[in-house]
Amino acid sequence: MAPKRTSIMKKRLEKARSPSTRRKPAAATVVEIRKVPQFPDHCGEIEYDVNGQPIHDSETGLKMTTRGKIAYEKRLRIWTECHPPFPILPREYYPKRDSERNTFPVLHWGIPFTHEQALSYAKRHKLPTVSDFALPLFVLSDLIRYTGFNFGCESPLSLNHQYLAVLYDNWSMGEIRLSEEREARIVKVLQKELNPNFEPMWWWDRGRNEIKQDSYCQMDLYPNFVYKDKDF
Repeated sequence: MAPKRTSIMKKRLEKARSPSTRRKPAAATVVEIRKVPQFPDHCGEIEYDVNGQPIHDSETGLKMTTRGKIAYEKRLRIWTECHPPFPILPREYYPKRDSERNTFPVLHWGIPFTHEQALSYAKRHKLPTVSDFALPLFVLSDLIRYTGFNFGCESPLSLNHQYLAVLYDNWSMGEIRLSEEREARIVKVLQKELNPNFEPMWWWDRGRNEIKQDSYCQMDLYPNFVYKDKDF
């Protein structure tokens, strides 16, 4: 009888430690590893003045050469298209015990929104006028006071959305405990106030999954993705 009891207790313990079924990966989920096209050396090439100093740009920080900007924008589009958000987090992106955060993909579960949607929220709720950089932080701080949940603010890997209201990431999903009812209420508030057109999904972190040839982000590229405009 002892072995049987031990087996039952082991199963209960495993079930208690497992993430919510809402975020549990489907058993059939398989992510195929594929390489991205080779990026030319002049992607993101910086323009210099007559004194050899980099020229600053208000949008990108440093001004790119014409060919460097064109190649960078194509590279960004390809990189984003082959890293779409997941409705369910694949098992490959559950960090293992020996995983290091700076060498493993980071994905966030939340609702994306644009700068225009953040401005709309600020006007509706009469928030103080702040810089573009501080705007999403002020918006989410106001929503934190309203919902009582401490959202994160991240930049998703997206061509259409600048910000992401985050409830969990693939590292914290086992630590943050929310009932299904409260989670659903929070998501409903985010959709109503920020973006009614999106369900929460797992988005790649734009800042941590870098656009470079040797990035670990390459471990996930959809197997049925067809590359376009390979020539830079």
